[in-house]
Amino acid sequence: MHLPSARGESHKNFADTDFEYFAGELSWSPDGQQIVFSALEKSASSENLYLASADGSNLTELTLPGNAIDPAWSPDGQWLIFHYEGSLAMIRPDGSDMTMTILWDGQDGECTIAPQWSPDSRWLVVSMQLEPPDCQESFPMTREIWIVSRDEGDVTPVATINHENEDCVELDVAFSPDGEQVAYLDADCQAQLVNMEGSGQPIPLKEFPFEWKAKSFPQWAGGETVEALKAASAIETEPPAYVEGELLFEDEFEDGLSSGWEYITPEWTTDELDENSVLHTQPSVDSNISLIFDDTWTDYMFETDFYFLEPSPEHHAYWVGFNVRLRSCPGEMGDISRYLIDLSTDELTLSKIDCSSQEDPILAWAEYSLEPHQFYTIQISVIGNRIRVFLEDEAVIDYRDEDDPFLNGGVALENDGEALFDNVYVTEIMAGESETSEAIEEIEEMIIERCEDLDLKPGICIHSLPDDDVTPLLEDTDLEPERFAGHTWRPDGQQIAISGARPEDSTNNIYLINADGTDLTEIALPGNVVDPAWSPDGQWLTFHYNGQLAIMRPDGSDLRILLDSQGGECTFLPQWSPDSLWIVTSMQIEPPECQHRFPMTHEVWVISPDGATVTPVVTTTQEDDSCVEAWAVAFSPDGDQIAYVDDACEPQLINADGSGAPSPLDEFPWWWTAAVYPQWGE
Repeated sequence: MHLPSARGESHKNFADTDFEYFAGELSWSPDGQQIVFSALEKSASSENLYLASADGSNLTELTLPGNAIDPAWSPDGQWLIFHYEGSLAMIRPDGSDMTMTILWDGQDGECTIAPQWSPDSRWLVVSMQLEPPDCQESFPMTREIWIVSRDEGDVTPVATINHENEDCVELDVAFSPDGEQVAYLDADCQAQLVNMEGSGQPIPLKEFPFEWKAKSFPQWAGGETVEALKAASAIETEPPAYVEGELLFEDEFEDGLSSGWEYITPEWTTDELDENSVLHTQPSVDSNISLIFDDTWTDYMFETDFYFLEPSPEHHAYWVGFNVRLRSCPGEMGDISRYLIDLSTDELTLSKIDCSSQEDPILAWAEYSLEPHQFYTIQISVIGNRIRVFLEDEAVIDYRDEDDPFLNGGVALENDGEALFDNVYVTEIMAGESETSEAIEEIEEMIIERCEDLDLKPGICIHSLPDDDVTPLLEDTDLEPERFAGHTWRPDGQQIAISGARPEDSTNNIYLINADGTDLTEIALPGNVVDPAWSPDGQWLTFHYNGQLAIMRPDGSDLRILLDSQGGECTFLPQWSPDSLWIVTSMQIEPPECQHRFPMTHEVWVISPDGATVTPVVTTTQEDDSCVEAWAVAFSPDGDQIAYVDDACEPQLINADGSGAPSPLDEFPWWWTAAVYPQWGE
């Protein structure tokens, strides 16, 4: 075993002993005179702890009746903490008291890994493996970062890490020099810093600070400061480079208020500040919001200037809010989903406000310093699932929402009457420069097909149309390939929803699966579910449900029946409009109750997601089953028209409101449906 000296500048040959191997990490005593380590003697059945002087002399075994690894010496020199048979345990290092104290006994299968002390020796941080139990090394694996009280044994989880495979499993944890934060490595091996009490959001670091661990001497000496680690983190420090598209909205308030604003709460007006027109709202105990609803906006830059006034006695604080990807919730009057950026003079937070959730989680936060009575410029770019915030051209937030991201919607200003706004701009980020999905750059157009239709063994395959590549998605599965009944891509191309069934199932259900074939998950509903379609904003699935038209959240929550088919109608192949505000479906009218016999009459219906508005657009009749595309419908890329198939099996295009005469198409545009990725591609 070789012992590194301080800062790792040279090595000492520590001991030539009869050890089979050394286990886990060593730890220095706080004075640098001793080390403690775990090793297995050739004649022993489990690892034990050993003390030795730093020069390799005075080797002493701390005899314990079980497996002991990963020791760490407390900064006050009074305790050793370590993994003991999966539990978290501590003893005195001088041999005066060899009675172990078990801080966490692991009776539910938890496994202690790499514990470390706080600088005041009162707290421990540990990587605790929860799944699989009993320290098994298999995947998927779930760990939590725990803060544990030395005296009471109280536990505070501060982070959760899920590992799908063994590609990146780094277990290091450590307290910061001030003891207020802990560093760890996430599932992507990105170093993160989080508050030790669990508040706030993790902050990415340039690298993991190994100098904060007890294996370094002196501990917490050398290395970069916390601020340097944060400043050099993975956040891109330059404003986003993009090709400017159309200027979607602007208001400099020189001629009063421009059209387009909606004033939800007490009236907003223009005032004068230093001979400049600015936007202001009347003081209010509650937040005032002024917004622009436009669900056609997807990737854009929202930019404005703001100015803090003195806070009123009711508020005692400076505050202003900005909203992006803002839109109304289907069927819920007054509710608005959006990303909210809250600013004060010393902190910024990014939150997600979702109509369907009882929680408004903080996604990211940052610290900085602003002064009142001074204009600042904020830029917020939303590109796909990525939200970036810049203050005075300096990056403060860079976050990717991987959990059903909002992908379209307007903007809003929020305040309680104690701030001013000026120079509001919303600029389109041009298609082609968008980061909506990196997969778009890799594969231009993909569909899902039965593998046997492509001369492969039964299963589900991804078929890339431009290069005719085929990738098996589901081969070894108990889902019956002959019962697959429709699929849809999530808008970012990372997940697929499939209608399928197992041999024992009497009806079909929805199954979600990642585009790489991992994490097959059933969304169980008490009925037959076919023809799913994912909404372009990522928030809903629509589908045929026992003949009825239904929607639900992609996690299976919030199931809503839009059309109950009491008249015997039967829904086929529903599809969303690009703004996620309408659904088009081919509705079988005759024969009733989804009977498959001819002649058969269909109507193309356009329906609002709350089911309140239904517009029949066109009627078709098939005399026999010769037209395989008879039920196909889809919105055009601009959402103004609908493609369908007429009585003669010819594809047609008609206005979505039913006005005008249909015009013929050369072929039905399947790439306008959610079955193709990307939807509405070339």
